[in-house]
Amino acid sequence: QKIMADVHKDFQTEMQAQSTRGEAEPQGGGSIFDTQAQAQQIAQTWLSIPYEQRRIEMNKLQQANRTLYALAKDFMDKMRGSAATQ
Repeated sequence: QKIMADVHKDFQTEMQAQSTRGEAEPQGGGSIFDTQAQAQQIAQTWLSIPYEQRRIEMNKLQQANRTLYALAKDFMDKMRGSAATQ
């Protein structure tokens, strides 16, 4: 939960910085729910590709968007955990 709170805070800070710089919001209005849905989709994609390719894709996203990376990694870890308990 602390990680999610930190990610949410980082997301809000980034959104404020973008609006201060006059940058457009991401597609879909840029709500935290849009970002979470995107992160969940990325996590599903990561789990469906081979490990080496996954590491490459994760590194790319980490460099491009740390907030989205953190959310997607968290979703991926949760998906793995729920799959292990089934």
